[in-house]
Amino acid sequence: IKNRDIGHPRDKRDTPENTPTTIPPRKLNTHYARFASTGGGKSVSLINDIISLYEDTSGPTILIDPKSDGMAKRYLQAHFERFGEQDLRDNVYYFDMPDTIPGFTFFDIRSDIQAGMSRVDAMQNKADHYDEIMQFVMRGEDYNDSKVAPTLLSAFIKSLFDEEYGDRQYEGTDIDRTRESPDYFTHNDLEHVAEELKRYQNTQGMETDGQTRTGSIPETSDPRIKRTLMRHVESQGTDFETIINAVFNRLDYIREDTHLRKIFDNTNNAFDFRDHLNEDCVILFDLGGLRDEASKIMTGIILTNLWDAVETHDEHSCTVGHDNPQECKQHARETGYDENYPPCREPWDDDHLINLIIDEAASVTISEMMSKLFEQGRGFNLSFGLAAQYPKQLEESGDESIFNTIFNNVGTLLFGKLRREQAVAEVLSHENIDAEEFKHRLSHLPEGEWIAQLPSPQFGETGPEPFSLLPLEPPAGHPASDNSLTEANKRYIERLIRTDIKQTMTQQYSIEATPDTDSHTSRTKSASPTQPDPAPSHQPQEPNPQTPTQNGSRTQNKSSPPQNGAATTQNQS
Repeated sequence: IKNRDIGHPRDKRDTPENTPTTIPPRKLNTHYARFASTGGGKSVSLINDIISLYEDTSGPTILIDPKSDGMAKRYLQAHFERFGEQDLRDNVYYFDMPDTIPGFTFFDIRSDIQAGMSRVDAMQNKADHYDEIMQFVMRGEDYNDSKVAPTLLSAFIKSLFDEEYGDRQYEGTDIDRTRESPDYFTHNDLEHVAEELKRYQNTQGMETDGQTRTGSIPETSDPRIKRTLMRHVESQGTDFETIINAVFNRLDYIREDTHLRKIFDNTNNAFDFRDHLNEDCVILFDLGGLRDEASKIMTGIILTNLWDAVETHDEHSCTVGHDNPQECKQHARETGYDENYPPCREPWDDDHLINLIIDEAASVTISEMMSKLFEQGRGFNLSFGLAAQYPKQLEESGDESIFNTIFNNVGTLLFGKLRREQAVAEVLSHENIDAEEFKHRLSHLPEGEWIAQLPSPQFGETGPEPFSLLPLEPPAGHPASDNSLTEANKRYIERLIRTDIKQTMTQQYSIEATPDTDSHTSRTKSASPTQPDPAPSHQPQEPNPQTPTQNGSRTQNKSSPPQNGAATTQNQS
């Protein structure tokens, strides 16, 4: 089992050591955070983090990048140089939004039920997730203006999932639409239910005047939900108007954004984290092209989909290629084995982690869902890394209690150059250096240098005192590297991304994927109608064709760089 490299410590003579400091996989799931002012070296360090995690641990590494500074593309360049073109094609998923929007479904419980979750819990999860996203984007007073709107929205969502009536909510209305299943629906369906209830309440008393009442109350087989709906319908006019307006205020955040609406109206589950938790891969979500509010909601969608996947995953992988645990159980029954112990399923290796990294976390992620991932993620082998300009930035952008939960669950803290963090200096100070001296040291750190506070190496032991780390060299292929790309290679990679990688993502894993596209298997190279020109002669070559390739496995040994003269990242462990 290899470890994740984080930098080179200085010895007692203040000389950088050749061997980098590493964090073992068993400590990565205690989470980590990087804080540094602009120009402090966060982006280069995060790219090195992803390369090290991809190379030295098994499992997916997921990046959420809300900035528009090109970090995701610089990572693609570094991956290309480090691991070769074929590995980039096979093992990196790149969602460049809004051009390529991942094929998530939101109001969809099919995968949850298939994974063994009860229908009641799956329905509640979706209602909770929608409310979490609304809290996330509305913040403070706007969200708290109505305490009742979340309850009514939850009742709408559960009625649309109702096993008996969910797919019949359009019967008797003027909407010409048939739903195939009560297991999924669209945001348009949710809007329609709200509009029908408003019309029904607004036409109260029309029967006494001999007129036909319009609108309808959502049908449900759950008497508690029915009582909730009836209680609000029977509210006095101004009370109901206030509540329903708060409901539509929430719906409008999705309804009025073209890109977000595509996800909330999508019913073809073309990208499901459950299909990739066993893979050694990198998944890049580049949100730089979205407006701020849309970027926040998209982050909420990514986090809730990831949470649903890790919560229902059994931390085993299939050795023969079944798509889900149910297929493994069926195969066990058919071959005479106990379905509760399918012989084809094996537990994850000790170094298997689900690595989630969020850059500029303060701009998108301070939410209950983020707090839940930090608190409970360790139990699901989830390693959470975040980066921000300074710790108080997280508290300023969200709830103080959530900030405290997050900060108290971070095992590894890495501080770059900071100008105004007295609280950090007080935390890092120790018997050999006081807070004021540490504050001065933080504000005068050279670009790229870090002060590290690491977790205890063993249970019951005291962790090391904070110490300085020189950064790893920028990876080959990065503009700041001594082995940066030639102009010819830059043009080649840009064409490769534009004409092949993004097209494959659009066709197989985006909201534009066709329903019969089999997206529930590992990535395979697909032909592109417009292939890029042949690589320059010094381009990394395709992996050795004799290297075995299996569904979900690499095309080359991930612990070794290409053996063909390609530039490699320095300071690997």
